[in-house]
Amino acid sequence: MLRNRSAGHVDRVLSRGGQQRQQLNSQTSPPCRPVRTIFLLGGGFSDGRHLDLDRLALDAVPKPKPRVCFIPTASGDSKGYIERFYEAFEPMDCQMNHLELFRRSVEDLDQFLADQDLLYVGGETLQTC
Repeated sequence: MLRNRSAGHVDRVLSRGGQQRQQLNSQTSPPCRPVRTIFLLGGGFSDGRHLDLDRLALDAVPKPKPRVCFIPTASGDSKGYIERFYEAFEPMDCQMNHLELFRRSVEDLDQFLADQDLLYVGGETLQTC
């Protein structure tokens, strides 16, 4: 394999067959962004029977004591639903908080969300809370 360095941030790589392809030069590539995982489930603490789903979501976060933010917007930010979140997650090894969007007190929403390891978006309705 023959490498031709260009003046920019792309390496041109010639393979044995003479085909040309391009690779990013690691010296000038932008810094890596954190990997984001979308984890969808139904049930969990909201039905009181499937806490194993919540543990599975926590286990998917590759760090100890992950920061878990509950977003109960689908329930109209129901206080009862928020309380059930804290009761269910309290025995788990995580840092808990919640984000109410109907009564929002967080000023820098982008930074607040970026600081979380797991966003748990509730899907209850007002009738079941």
